[in-house]
Amino acid sequence: ENDIDRLIAKGFAWTSRAHFGPKKANVPPQPDNVMDVLQFLQGELGISPGADLVKVVKAFPEVLSCSIEELLRPNVARFEKEWFMKGPVLAKAIVRKPTLLGLYVDCSTVGSGSCMGQCSKCWSAN
Repeated sequence: ENDIDRLIAKGFAWTSRAHFGPKKANVPPQPDNVMDVLQFLQGELGISPGADLVKVVKAFPEVLSCSIEELLRPNVARFEKEWFMKGPVLAKAIVRKPTLLGLYVDCSTVGSGSCMGQCSKCWSAN
């Protein structure tokens, strides 16, 4: 099994559902969607093709199966609004910690603010 097979298997929850939990179950990759995500990373985030893009996908292959409209674009908007990160600064932050793109839990805004135990996916813990 080569690196690409391992990345696709992890990114689409074939071997591990550690990031998405039961939300994804053996979802087949859609080549157009994967290309759209790669174009989003390069075009809208400004992540340079080559080493930086490879680093992001290797560190967080799940990004390949993320919805641009439901997860990636809203997360980028949140970085811009709440963390005041835009352009090259945001791109460098994502290259350093690609899992930030996959955050979808925020314990600080749910109920009493108590921990939901999903820290690797939580805005409050990252």
